[in-house]
Amino acid sequence: MSAIFYVTLFLALGLCNASIDSGYELNKGIDSMNEAESTNEINVQINLPFNIRRVHFKCATGGRFKLTTSGSHKWNAGVGEKCEVRFLKLRASIVARDSSDEGRISQWVVQSDGLFHSSDMHTWSKKAEWTRKN
Repeated sequence: MSAIFYVTLFLALGLCNASIDSGYELNKGIDSMNEAESTNEINVQINLPFNIRRVHFKCATGGRFKLTTSGSHKWNAGVGEKCEVRFLKLRASIVARDSSDEGRISQWVVQSDGLFHSSDMHTWSKKAEWTRKN
């Protein structure tokens, strides 16, 4: 085999490797952007009896939305996102993302005895109780 063949092969392999490296860096950048977006995520899950029709939400950034029993909703918002929640003749107010959620997904579960929050899906605390709507 001639020297020109080996030089051509060497250049081709070098270009191929550079292409793979740049693709890897691009994917790494996209993954880090996706992780950054998910750290502002708020996830609400409804855990109420089946006879409850809808739970109504009105949030600063998340807007207005309705969830049915066993429904869920996700949106992105910064720290301080406030929401008014109501179902039947009950209502509650929550701060959907506070400073303890920074860098984490804010998880909420709506139950008949209140609204529960977690930043790690393991420890849950009751953040709001239902009050009667006038």
